[in-house]
Amino acid sequence: MADVRESFATLEDSGTGAGLPLHKVLEGDAAAAKNASAGLVAKDNSNNLIYLRTDASGNLLTKPAAEYACLTDAAEATGSLTVVDVCTITATVNKVYRVFASGSCYRHATFTVVAIADVGGSPVETELGYFKCGPGEFTSELNLSCIEWTAGGTGVQNIVLRAKNDFLVASDFDGVLTAQELV
Repeated sequence: MADVRESFATLEDSGTGAGLPLHKVLEGDAAAAKNASAGLVAKDNSNNLIYLRTDASGNLLTKPAAEYACLTDAAEATGSLTVVDVCTITATVNKVYRVFASGSCYRHATFTVVAIADVGGSPVETELGYFKCGPGEFTSELNLSCIEWTAGGTGVQNIVLRAKNDFLVASDFDGVLTAQELV
């Protein structure tokens, strides 16, 4: 009878119990008939081997990182008892966006983030969220990282930060609007 190579549990052929050497595999190799440590590589949707992915801090990614372009606008607007546009970002048709907004006012104010599809044609406005600020909290913010808005398919697409003073005295608005355009 032939001598069977002793193995460590992670390098054992589960069918025969014989030890197997660990073979070199490269990213993109087919997973079939490869004897590689499963802890070193993973498989993609095509059943090919890939190296495990990490972020810039070395944390293991459990799904592909979304790539995105970052768009931003920062502006000041004169205070008003009616709604005024403070910041505007022009979006790309059919793209998906995540939005962050911050606003400041020395008096009570309501800031609203609105997505407008087909600005010059038949505009459709969608309120994405709002926040309030005023004495005691001059600056507030809205983080819509878990809400995604898909821009319309035709015409100009805008994401707008609007503001309105809530009571009898107007005070100027400062705003920042940022949108992640997922690609």
